[in-house]
Amino acid sequence: MQKPFKLDSSTLDILFLEALNYPMYAQPEFYILEQKKSGWSKGVFLQALLDTWGSFEIKLRLETSRTEHLLAKENKKLPENFGLNLETETNGEIKGTLTRQSLKQLRFSIAQAYKIGLKRNVFDSYQILALCERTLTFIKGQFDEQKQKTIHAKFLADKLKERNFKYSENPEYIIYYFSITTDAPICDFPVFKNEIRKLLLTSQNLGELRSMLLPLSNLAVKVVEIYNKELHLIEFPQKNLSHSVRDERNYVSDNEFLQFWHDADEEFISYNRTTTRHFDNRDFAVFAANIANLISKEVLKKGGQKMIAKEEEITNFDKLFDDPEITQQCYKLLIDENIIDDNFNYRGKLKSFFCVWIRKLDQARLIGHKPDSIFNDLINKKIKGLDLTLAMWRKSAKKATDLYNTRFHSPISQLSRYSQKRK
Repeated sequence: MQKPFKLDSSTLDILFLEALNYPMYAQPEFYILEQKKSGWSKGVFLQALLDTWGSFEIKLRLETSRTEHLLAKENKKLPENFGLNLETETNGEIKGTLTRQSLKQLRFSIAQAYKIGLKRNVFDSYQILALCERTLTFIKGQFDEQKQKTIHAKFLADKLKERNFKYSENPEYIIYYFSITTDAPICDFPVFKNEIRKLLLTSQNLGELRSMLLPLSNLAVKVVEIYNKELHLIEFPQKNLSHSVRDERNYVSDNEFLQFWHDADEEFISYNRTTTRHFDNRDFAVFAANIANLISKEVLKKGGQKMIAKEEEITNFDKLFDDPEITQQCYKLLIDENIIDDNFNYRGKLKSFFCVWIRKLDQARLIGHKPDSIFNDLINKKIKGLDLTLAMWRKSAKKATDLYNTRFHSPISQLSRYSQKRK
């Protein structure tokens, strides 16, 4: 049996960076070939590479911050292709520069390497039904937990107020956000709908099928009712960070036992060996509403009113932001680049940039996610003379993307990290 080579930092640094000598499409396979030669399993080898990526990400971030500080003294900006000198990092073994973009690509290649040769689980219709029932049970449990925690938090906050205690942070509302790592179709309504229709077309006993799906429908209705009556009041109106706790919940689904395991290790979640999907409470409520409506209409043949998960009514773009301080800083970036003036008038420079800017704010979780149509209406109300159309959201915007990457990526990333720390 071949003895695995030692996973020391110098060896891993070279292996990790050597992939840059190959085209992007070949990098994942390069990592797999090196893994086979190493004697280590795919999981161990790629996790070691991911750790290496993490160390370079920290190095690049620190060097970027240091260089920006030095250039600011000379009123200069960081070059677009700034990065780590690879000859210095590898004692001359690899030439070139490790930029933010190339580092991001290597991270993606590691994730793709894990998927090479990976057999996907296939679920039959009845397994999908069981998975859906377990998911709705999980969601209901999480909703009930938030309700109880908020009741206790408000009770304690009221007691402190009675005693005239004043703290900078006095939470009254507990709000969960979820990351679920799974290769199963968790909260995937199109998959559920497809399997239900298969069963309707092939089942020899529709009465039995209806009896089987009725409890599932009732559970879905209960989930939506809890959200609309209680969690909706917690999740949307209370955006004052000093009065709410936003709890990031990391879960891994065990498809064999139909369980959700809480995993506090963010490194495991971020590795994405299988797909990690992100949800807020309303995402879960929308899924439950879709399940209830489908079963009611197509299986139970009931009429009546559709289940709808309540949504926050937003009439102003500013209300998409959680933090007023960050709101002003994001607008200041537009003003400094002469895209808008101090009175929020559009200056006629690269209209499509607003589509890119808003999507990047959404990805950085600085604003609440909304459909493009709502984003479009709100930004047109905010920026005078913009007149952005929905068609522009579907077009390629290379110049706008280049402008964002050059001038906005770094400050928006810093604001995102600052915002997450405050939460």
